[in-house]
Amino acid sequence: MKRLLLPLLAVIALPTATYGLDVNYLNSLNRAEAFTYGSGFGASSMICAAYKTGSIKKKVALKITSNLLLKIPKSMLEYFVGWNEGLEGRDEKCEIFKF
Repeated sequence: MKRLLLPLLAVIALPTATYGLDVNYLNSLNRAEAFTYGSGFGASSMICAAYKTGSIKKKVALKITSNLLLKIPKSMLEYFVGWNEGLEGRDEKCEIFKF
């Protein structure tokens, strides 16, 4: 019981890290807008992670980024907000991918 209770109490007692995510903005989105936001967030995070680990080179990452961002209509603002927030709190290396 002691092995189960101590880690559980530690998880509850320790504060979680936040990085300035605008919860009010996310709550104001409808289902389709939230999906669009999440798509941008996930895409930018994956490109950043692949670039940081050396899986892809800078030139390739920039090409993928520009191709993705040019194909998204400007009316889908949530995608671009999600894109930039997916890069927030990451290494400075990923700043070049911001929209």
